[in-house]
Amino acid sequence: MDEEIDRLYRLSMSLDDLAAGANEGVASDVSVIDLAPVIEAALGLSQPGFERRRIKVNLALGAGLLAHANPDHVAQVLLNLFQNAARYTPEGGSVAIRGQLESSSVLISVSNSGEGIPETDLPHVFERFYRVEKSRDRTRGGAGIGVQAPGLTSRIR
Repeated sequence: MDEEIDRLYRLSMSLDDLAAGANEGVASDVSVIDLAPVIEAALGLSQPGFERRRIKVNLALGAGLLAHANPDHVAQVLLNLFQNAARYTPEGGSVAIRGQLESSSVLISVSNSGEGIPETDLPHVFERFYRVEKSRDRTRGGAGIGVQAPGLTSRIR
């Protein structure tokens, strides 16, 4: 709990910086981290959302998932992806979370048995504040932060 409180505090500070326009494009507090524990911790925090909807989660992590990254930013993106997976997976469906080495980088993928993102929206999902579901606003769920975090490179397949 203490770690999550600290992470949320740092996230709120990052959001303040974002609102103020500070640190645009700057990857702060980047170090070499093992992504496996970060993924597992984010999944642990997200598990109640999956359980409420009876969603089966399949986690497969390869060895040596080392990356130059800010662990808070990675956790922020993962929590957002896991929350979206829980929200858009049909009740009783499944979510697959994979982490593997690919050439000189680490590929983390989150897929579900839901409808998927429309082709026309795929190029935009990592743009700040982009919403696939245009009818949603803060009163209908989500903060509109998107899945982008400073210093992360995103790729859609």
